[in-house]
Amino acid sequence: ARYKDVLRIIQAIVFMDTESAIMVNPPISFDLKTETELMAEFALSQKGLPTAIRYESYISYVDRRYNSDAIARQIATICAMYNSAYLYTVDERVNLLASGQITEKDAISAQFVFDAVTELYYDEGFDIMNNDYTAIKNAIDEKLAPRFDAVASNVIPEVNMDEFNNGTGEELVIPNDVEAEAKARLKGSVGGVQGILEIQKSVSEGVTDYTAALGILDLIYGIPNEEAKRILGTPKLTKA
Repeated sequence: ARYKDVLRIIQAIVFMDTESAIMVNPPISFDLKTETELMAEFALSQKGLPTAIRYESYISYVDRRYNSDAIARQIATICAMYNSAYLYTVDERVNLLASGQITEKDAISAQFVFDAVTELYYDEGFDIMNNDYTAIKNAIDEKLAPRFDAVASNVIPEVNMDEFNNGTGEELVIPNDVEAEAKARLKGSVGGVQGILEIQKSVSEGVTDYTAALGILDLIYGIPNEEAKRILGTPKLTKA
């Protein structure tokens, strides 16, 4: 009774209506999902369809999902325009990467473009609404560059041991392993953790091959084989 009285007061103040019956519409779902999870659900519904059809379906989905939020709609659209692999599930990307249909750079940017765009807009104040697409793309490229460099560089900087102590009594500073640092940051990011969890889920459901999952955890996240096995768990044995 108390809640009904509160609703009547709100109805009278907000809608200037004290006569109409109060209607409470129950929520469709009580699940709270992140944008990454929602995108994963959409990609799963489009599985097997060509990129062009996925893109058109995605734009329609975005227009409905964010019809009252121009910023969210722009962020979602930019992600799909930047890299069409964004429209695919993680396990699809793994298979596309393994078959050579997308590059390592494609796989990385598809996983982290959402993080890059939101950081540009919310953290750095970059104007995604008024800048043209070329400027936006360049800004995303720059934001993702450390992740690309981590994969592209497989060589640890060498140190000339003859110059390690140059006679001045001061030791030269040994350069850090840039690749390891970048991959460590990648693992700890929101998109990185979500991507690892999606790979783990995909393997547990038998969608992604166990060996392929080990490979992508090593290639993109820099996770050693033994550690990756602990993350993925024991592979299921199939009966002949």
